[in-house]
Amino acid sequence: FLSYALPNYELSINNFFYFGHDEIIEQVLFDFLPVQKYCVKLSLYVDKELERDLTQGIKIEKVGVYGDKILIRWNDGHESTYGAREIRISCQCAECVEEWSKRQLLDPASVPSDLVAEDHLMIGNYAIQFLWSDAHYTGIFPFDTLRTMCPCSSCN
Repeated sequence: FLSYALPNYELSINNFFYFGHDEIIEQVLFDFLPVQKYCVKLSLYVDKELERDLTQGIKIEKVGVYGDKILIRWNDGHESTYGAREIRISCQCAECVEEWSKRQLLDPASVPSDLVAEDHLMIGNYAIQFLWSDAHYTGIFPFDTLRTMCPCSSCN
């Protein structure tokens, strides 16, 4: 059940995607065309705002992967040292966290105590992806999320 409240519109959609009933889908899409146009405009606005925020925010200058430690030097000169296992446990990918409820699926006890980050990939100018020794590699970590996770005394 989805419910949306937009200016001058309130609509609820209850499982209207019936396979083999194209006319129902077309009718629903036609009926909600003004809302679709509004949603597309809203989506474009949000995407532009998000892009602006991500490109003007904190950046990573250098990443070091050293066994069970991950060191990050930020563009403001701050340096953060993270435990690889703690970062791995905080992964928010669909394999580790249930998409709708945000319930954690990953059992922290299942993450090996000797886990290491074997490598990393930069994802555009906004996130980093680690390749873990437990073969997990689907999670990405936005820079701002990593920065808020910094365990040093000046950040906490």
